[in-house]
Amino acid sequence: MKTRFLGTAAAIVALAFFAPVSSAQATVAKDNYLAVGDSIAYGVGVSTPYPELVDALSRGIEMAGNLSTSGGNVGEVAAQLLSYSNRNDIRELTITVGANDIGWADALLACLGTSDCANDPALDAGLSALSGNLLQLLVGAKALYPNATISITGYYELFGDKAKACTVAPGVSVTVANKTWLNQAVKKLNATIKAAAVSAGSRVVYVDFTKAFNGHGLCDTELPWVISG
Repeated sequence: MKTRFLGTAAAIVALAFFAPVSSAQATVAKDNYLAVGDSIAYGVGVSTPYPELVDALSRGIEMAGNLSTSGGNVGEVAAQLLSYSNRNDIRELTITVGANDIGWADALLACLGTSDCANDPALDAGLSALSGNLLQLLVGAKALYPNATISITGYYELFGDKAKACTVAPGVSVTVANKTWLNQAVKKLNATIKAAAVSAGSRVVYVDFTKAFNGHGLCDTELPWVISG
């Protein structure tokens, strides 16, 4: 595994060991872990998608499948959940979704260069809609997968806190103000995801990637775990 991807491994250790595993489950662990989500779970831009690392590092977990798709939103993740047939066998379910629902990619593109991205009503509107849609998704996941612990992940902040512009590609940089705005947008997204997880109640846990990535964003203080360009 390339060094830049070790952060992903560090971040998902919590997923791998979050739920206690009974002796019976540890003995019989065939096809009991399912992953759904967007490009983060699908593995775009990394050598190993995090669900595979969860599968490799965990106790008593064997992957049934990773149904994630690049660009996936809440509606598509709902379809992923419905597409799997042996639902009663699943003991661990991971979900990564939300960024595409709020137009994160468009917001990021708008922040490249010297343009001021501090006002994006579409993103705020997306967060408002995401709150209810995520809760509905999680409640539905609990009903579909009655034996599963459901871990929904947040997202890492893309940039470090250095007070200087960050070059993300040749001739393309992000200003200090825009870096701050983008990181704040991720904080808002993560808060929305966490609130939905809490509201969904039992068997749903929120997994925070932010602390694991501290110091390892783009133009950060330590070795970057995020791919630029």
